[in-house]
Amino acid sequence: MTKIAEKNTVVVETGRRGSRGRPSSIADKFAVVDLLKAIADNTENRPSRFIARRLEERGLVAFNQQPATGRGRPRVKIELTGKGKSYIALSQRWNRPAE
Repeated sequence: MTKIAEKNTVVVETGRRGSRGRPSSIADKFAVVDLLKAIADNTENRPSRFIARRLEERGLVAFNQQPATGRGRPRVKIELTGKGKSYIALSQRWNRPAE
């Protein structure tokens, strides 16, 4: 697995081609902000655990373990840290390129 991290981006390459499911890479700082907003809104379109763990490595989110209610993977709640909230606030000044 190859991991490349730049100042304003999180890029993760899994080494697999044609994998199913959600994308495993974030290409630019605007995509990072969109993911952080989805986490803050707690929408169904939130990122996968893999991407959320990469955001956690950068200090933008934190995983809080929920009490166990049964079998299977333990529940975790993904919350924004102060750094993640400030990253969203800072993004208000950025000029998003036209698509």
